[in-house]
Amino acid sequence: MQRLDAARLGDLLAGDLRAFGGPSTVEPLAGRIRAEQVSIVLRNTPLVMVANILNAAVFVMALWGSPEQTEAILWASGIIVAAAVVGLKAR
Repeated sequence: MQRLDAARLGDLLAGDLRAFGGPSTVEPLAGRIRAEQVSIVLRNTPLVMVANILNAAVFVMALWGSPEQTEAILWASGIIVAAAVVGLKAR
């Protein structure tokens, strides 16, 4: 297998499918692909942050009553605050 250098990785992330035997992408189309990728990430960010909040809550519930309960609550509080800030900014 060929070694993937930084330039080829950049081309791949820009939408160039030559690494998979597909066609080469011209720059205007590559720009549109990048814009679509960013749009998808931004559109899904609030849902991902809700999932992070729910995961943190489940973690706290799993450790409820254990000696690590306080640490779990502190950790989850940080995750919940950070996820809420990022989710609201993305919205």
